[in-house]
Amino acid sequence: MKKFMALLMVVILSFSMAACSGGKDIEKAEEVAMDFLAALEKDIAYEKYLTDDGKEAVEKYLEKVEKESEDLFGGLELSSREKEKYTEEIRSYGETKIEKSEKDGKEIVVNFVRTFPDLKGINDNKVAEALGLKTERDRIDKLYGGSAEAYAYSSQEEFNQKFLRYILDNLDVVVEKLGDKTAEKEGKFTLIKEDGEWKINDMEFDG
Repeated sequence: MKKFMALLMVVILSFSMAACSGGKDIEKAEEVAMDFLAALEKDIAYEKYLTDDGKEAVEKYLEKVEKESEDLFGGLELSSREKEKYTEEIRSYGETKIEKSEKDGKEIVVNFVRTFPDLKGINDNKVAEALGLKTERDRIDKLYGGSAEAYAYSSQEEFNQKFLRYILDNLDVVVEKLGDKTAEKEGKFTLIKEDGEWKINDMEFDG
């Protein structure tokens, strides 16, 4: 369960961004960063916002997120549409804001902070209690449609799958009841001018 909740947090750390302000070049660089993230979220072409080095940095990040998402959903029999739905919902619990941006010679660094509900360390009992699955009768009713026989003949693996899917289906309840504390992760985009346009040349993210 601890690994599952940790993976949830990784997916929450995927991006959406709010704007900040600055000088003309800085405002343009921030606009590029936000347009890039909007394209990334909508799964449309984003390469025009990146240099070749930027493309490499972003691909490395996306490979990491994809792996963590696969680890999160890997044990569940989900359709592609269900994975997209759950991923979109999980990401919605995080918020990214530009902390500050600064020009350093020919580069502009756009610093950002990702704020998200801190679910680290939440154990099975806390999650079960938050979701009303504390007693055996609760689990029979909510996970097995009231069938005590199905529950009795269920393997531990099958129970785990039902439990994890139930968490995903009721993630709003888990976040509301257990995500009262927030955590933060920092990151930055480094942009340079290429052919007269500001483009992302590097990306660092401590998540």
